[in-house]
Amino acid sequence: MNKRMIGLFLALLLLVSLSGCGALRAWQMIQDQGNVEETPESDNSLTPPVTGRRPSSPAPSSGNEVPDHPDEGWSSEPQDPSLEMLRQEIRQSGNTVGLAFINYMDYSSSEVDLRDYLMYSDIGQAYPFLTESSLLMVQGQEFYAIVPASETSTITVYASDAPQAEYVDDFSQPLSESLPGEPLLLFCNFSEIYSNVLIRVSDGDEILDFRPSLSMEDGHIAEVSGVYDFSIYQGEPSESEVQFAMERLMEFDEIQAALQQGMSLTYTGETQYVDGFYCLIFALSIDNGDQFITESYYFVSENYIYSYDIMNDAWFLLGMG
Repeated sequence: MNKRMIGLFLALLLLVSLSGCGALRAWQMIQDQGNVEETPESDNSLTPPVTGRRPSSPAPSSGNEVPDHPDEGWSSEPQDPSLEMLRQEIRQSGNTVGLAFINYMDYSSSEVDLRDYLMYSDIGQAYPFLTESSLLMVQGQEFYAIVPASETSTITVYASDAPQAEYVDDFSQPLSESLPGEPLLLFCNFSEIYSNVLIRVSDGDEILDFRPSLSMEDGHIAEVSGVYDFSIYQGEPSESEVQFAMERLMEFDEIQAALQQGMSLTYTGETQYVDGFYCLIFALSIDNGDQFITESYYFVSENYIYSYDIMNDAWFLLGMG
């Protein structure tokens, strides 16, 4: 029984005890009270005070907000389409991994130096995902990018050495282990003669081991079974570039003296990187009647000119400019 019913019951008892006008007035008061709507008891702990201000509207959506359930059609890091396109290219070529030679870099290069160069290079522009890839720095001067063809394949790098013309690999402690499908930037190799790292690509069932290195013939990546070369090499030089390089060479006294002795200076049609610079290769030869015998080679880049010592397999800086 609620409070209203109890109140009416008591009022009826009061009417019974009254008579005449008193009972009539009491009955009128009961009717008036019954026409008033009941209001729920207020709870100040739950109802905020009215301030007289309209509630503020929500901020407009930027389209980048993280939903309450991130798994429902939202990705924090959308995949670069150039990565998947490259993976397809590697698989279609029948290879397991892609390898690109970015360039020679100075031994003292920092991570900032390497990433800055990559960002503005041709290969960095072609494959933007490389600029955000992990970087492993081992002592050396050759800068590479490695991309597995499969999203489930991992890249592991081990230290390697060749103290007696035979490779010795250290499998006790990997230098780096990537996540499945993750590309890797690698700075390694003291010289073109041998590599100081061993790269292992594995998808759990098959394993491919190889060493990143460059061919001594054209400065391109040395061919390895299972490895796809996606480097962007500089194009063939124009006739004007060859002519300009030859004119620069002919300014040196030793070459002028050789030409006066009947020797000839010719462009070999080959190029090679020397200390990180793209060079045109020229030969200084002598005609002995039966054949031309090359006495020396010269490597000409935009900024430097090197002479090549055939006996010691070494380059020497001849001039600048």
